[in-house]
Amino acid sequence: MTNKSYEEYKELGDQFKSPLFDFTMQNFMKKQTGFCYAGKWSYVLNLGSGIIKPCYQSIFHINIFENPQKPIKFNPVGKNCVAPFCMNSSHFISLGNIPSQKCPSYADLRNRMCGDGSEWYNATFKEVLSKKFNDGVPLTFSFKDDCIIYFNGILNKMAFKISDMLPKTLISKIKKKYK
Repeated sequence: MTNKSYEEYKELGDQFKSPLFDFTMQNFMKKQTGFCYAGKWSYVLNLGSGIIKPCYQSIFHINIFENPQKPIKFNPVGKNCVAPFCMNSSHFISLGNIPSQKCPSYADLRNRMCGDGSEWYNATFKEVLSKKFNDGVPLTFSFKDDCIIYFNGILNKMAFKISDMLPKTLISKIKKKYK
């Protein structure tokens, strides 16, 4: 979202000495291949529309404003991500959505030193943001769950390929019809 080249953008960002910027740039255009728990442990929510989905690139979504009592039922993305790289990796990966990827905590990426030598976060807040979603959570699924995750991934990939081939006007009509 800039008219700068990648090199110019990186040079400007590097001036801020930001661990968050550095981590984001390390993951920019880097395909993630580890098992991703987005859709199980995290979601993307549009507060204006109420649309919630497992991650930015998922075709699966529900509108939580239409029926707030309806349970949110998603499965993790797994190894079926259609994105060329993890959008917002500094949040999703640092919070542990891909447990196999070693990375700093969200607190380490976001916390900064103030002019007086204090940190942005107090000890309690820093402790909370240092946690990972998978802390104390088993990372296994049943055979049935594995199958559902696998087939949902195939459907998501197929839908992306089909939507790339269809004219945008047709996609809008389909979305309106099945809204």
